[in-house]
Amino acid sequence: MPQLRSGLQNILPLLIALGAMLSAAPAAAQPEIIPALDVTWTVQPSFGSATEGRNNVSGVTCMRTPPSSPCLVVNDTAKFAQIFSVSGTAIHPGALVGFTTDPPPGLANIPNAEGAAHDDRFFYVVTSAAKTDPPVQVDTSFIVLRFQPDAAGRPPTATSIQTTQRVRDALAAGIPIPQISGARIDRANARIEGIAVKDNVLHLGFRAPTIAGKAFIASTPAATLFTTAGPLNPAVHALALGPDTGIRDLAAVSDGILVLGGRSQGLPGPATLFHWNPATDQLRTVASLVQPVNKNPEALLVVQEDPEFLRIVVMFDGETNGGPLDYFIPR
Repeated sequence: MPQLRSGLQNILPLLIALGAMLSAAPAAAQPEIIPALDVTWTVQPSFGSATEGRNNVSGVTCMRTPPSSPCLVVNDTAKFAQIFSVSGTAIHPGALVGFTTDPPPGLANIPNAEGAAHDDRFFYVVTSAAKTDPPVQVDTSFIVLRFQPDAAGRPPTATSIQTTQRVRDALAAGIPIPQISGARIDRANARIEGIAVKDNVLHLGFRAPTIAGKAFIASTPAATLFTTAGPLNPAVHALALGPDTGIRDLAAVSDGILVLGGRSQGLPGPATLFHWNPATDQLRTVASLVQPVNKNPEALLVVQEDPEFLRIVVMFDGETNGGPLDYFIPR
């Protein structure tokens, strides 16, 4: 017994030191997900035209998962959005929405459309800061529009597209960030790139600003956004995505919202997928997406939900037709 006691006394400091080392070690790294190399997405015919709407895909959404008609894609250098359908891994572009021959309010100039979303009735599009300063003719910055898709895939008329500038008005006044004393989101620092609608609440994801490793989502009931009574007063959520990481896109899923995180300056770089629960405000990292380092992840489309995995398509800025890549993500 004395020998046993002496042995324990000798090994105890080593066990304590080992425990300290393990507790100080970083948590297991999140999985790195590579594109499904055996899956090729095609776009036939190409989006938009040879001169616009093809190389700067910035947002995409489909009414149903797996995707089927109708779907919508937006482009941040075009004067229009575009309806499309999906069959298998083939994307079939269709009618243009808001083309220059019949622009809806707020789309008369290039509107810097950055995100697309849907609920059970409407497609939604959000624009970010105008690309010209000051804006020419019509201020196209920070507007949200919505329209109901046509069962036959026909484009909506200009008069059937609802637009609101209440987000712009809220940014002009400055939206306080309650989690950070004295911080605000305003027209000078805001860059919106994501939009999603979940349980009748519309969520806007900001690529910028980012503060102390946090990016921000502003949320408001969708119906409230399209009324004119009183100030908007959106709720602001601070998401700890990491240093220099903003929100590049949002996509609603059955149990919350997927957040595509990337560099906040809008430069090419690695992308990380997060899951955010609006009801609990809980955020978790899902996976790091491996893609060529010279690509800029810009649009996120959920194409399959399963109890054990998600299948998503990511599109990239500056790539023809978005250069869609297919990923399987563990849940």
